[in-house]
Amino acid sequence: MTEIPLKIQQLWAAVHSNREDFSRRAREILKDESLTPLAKRQKVKALHQEAVQKHDRLVRQWRTEMDVFRQSLARSALRPRTDVERTLLAQVQKASPEELQELVKTAKTTDDTSLARVVGLVAHTRGDWRTLAEVSDLLAGADDLLEVERAFGALADPQTKFGLQVELTRPSLPPEFER
Repeated sequence: MTEIPLKIQQLWAAVHSNREDFSRRAREILKDESLTPLAKRQKVKALHQEAVQKHDRLVRQWRTEMDVFRQSLARSALRPRTDVERTLLAQVQKASPEELQELVKTAKTTDDTSLARVVGLVAHTRGDWRTLAEVSDLLAGADDLLEVERAFGALADPQTKFGLQVELTRPSLPPEFER
């Protein structure tokens, strides 16, 4: 697996920790016999509001950092490196999906990394992951981009997407407070 930057890992851990911390602290408040039911309710609701605000901030930061990371992977793998590639890009951007497939075949047949990079960039821009995957064997770094997309992005399978959604869910109040 591609090495996920430490900052992203730390933010992910902080999101998880925030939810666990809220649950633990809410249980402690609910067990506190020196508090009245009204005081417990007020404390847990205030704690919940604080946890949700922190959660929203952390998730926003995590998403921003993930977007930057994904863009840097795409840029390093797919950025046109020469004037020839930049000129080729202007032409390939006009290609239909069928023409793009023909260009994939040409790039693979001729082992043309310049054409593959440009086709990969256009495919990435269009969200055409299948075409990008087809040229990825000719491009250094394209496999890393696809791997991150499979783990966190557009190519994630339903189970992975569900797991991400669960992890990024806001802390919730105990059921007795949901009225």
